Amino acid sequence: MNFFTLDRSRKTFCAVLMGMAAGCGSGETGDGIAREPISGKVTLGGAPLNNASIQFIPSDPKAGTGTSAEIKAGEFAIPKERGAAPGGYKVMISSVTTDDGSASEAPGAPSKPKADPIPKKYNVNSTLNAEVKADAPNEFTFSLDTK
Repeated sequence: MNFFTLDRSRKTFCAVLMGMAAGCGSGETGDGIAREPISGKVTLGGAPLNNASIQFIPSDPKAGTGTSAEIKAGEFAIPKERGAAPGGYKVMISSVTTDDGSASEAPGAPSKPKADPIPKKYNVNSTLNAEVKADAPNEFTFSLDTK
């Protein structure tokens, strides 16, 4: 039996499968966005930043979707399947810390967020930018000062 003797629904199914197989290895993820891996280092006051997050937000809202990662021991890595499409990005870096509570609080009370030691110019009012490029190493270094 060959392809031409199959009934119409089987031909359609086979055509869909062949089309999906042809898309494999095209450099795009399942959402159709050609993404690039991103990695880098972040320091605060010269020391590697720990317990923080980094977000890449598209400068042009129509350009695609943002992405984020945890920063541990001053390093972050975003794999290709969660990476960013080539283009310009606003970068926001925030710490992920909570207050451990005080002796006067009831046990099991939810922790309160601590004030972010990272200045607002790197998160809420970020002045950081990055340009993600196609088929290039997208390794970024962000040296943050404490003021």
